Amino acid sequence: MNWGNLPRLLGVAIVLVVFQPIHADGGNNDACNLADYLLNHQSEIHQRNAYSVDGSFQDYREQFGVRFVNLTNSLRAPHSWLDVGGGMALPMLQNQSDLLKKLSPEELPTNISLSIETPPLKAEPQTLRNSLPKSAVQYVARGKGLEDFSVDELEALGLQTLITDRGGGTTYTLRPKDLYQRYHQLLKPKGLLMVSVPPRTKINSGAKTFLAWLRSIKGFKLLAEEPGSYILQRTDEAFDAPELTIKSLIPGSPPTREFVW
Repeated sequence: MNWGNLPRLLGVAIVLVVFQPIHADGGNNDACNLADYLLNHQSEIHQRNAYSVDGSFQDYREQFGVRFVNLTNSLRAPHSWLDVGGGMALPMLQNQSDLLKKLSPEELPTNISLSIETPPLKAEPQTLRNSLPKSAVQYVARGKGLEDFSVDELEALGLQTLITDRGGGTTYTLRPKDLYQRYHQLLKPKGLLMVSVPPRTKINSGAKTFLAWLRSIKGFKLLAEEPGSYILQRTDEAFDAPELTIKSLIPGSPPTREFVW
């Protein structure tokens, strides 16, 4: 592949999203070089991706099922829920508004909505936020994905009982191993990770699946699976996972990605 043409190709792929992928033509070395290039231009990619920011609690319920509902309804301080790609945090605000009907403000869990950028709140989430204690939902935006957080930034988030990732980190990351290592670091022992994986994610031209990769991770146990939705539990085992190297990318909502395993 002629890497001198890559800046031009990147520009085409970002502006004409549906026509021109950014890809590596050769084997693992080309994929590694492409990954390095893309990682140095993540801000441009973030600007061209389209993000869903207004998912509701019902959307999450449909994605993750009764286990999600039961856990979020039973969370009490000091336990916490981190939503990666949480946007306006509408699911958290709706959940905490319901919890406040039976709990004191001091009993509410402190939940964190993590996004590349925090979007302006629409009427419903703004109204709900105004009705809740200020500490009920924290909005965290660092202009980067969780996999790029420093040690201090990770420690500031604290340990979590639940992490959800619905159209968030897993959907957009170029470095799945680094992202899931952060999830492992942030979860309390036996904490749950609930993720969605879009169909536009391929590994080795479709010869392997993202589910197979999830099953290969050390430090997580797969508890439940539905098409495109998975629930994992953190174990005491030290984290390790096979490296997935980006091979091609078309930014979008969701982006189309292919990895080399």
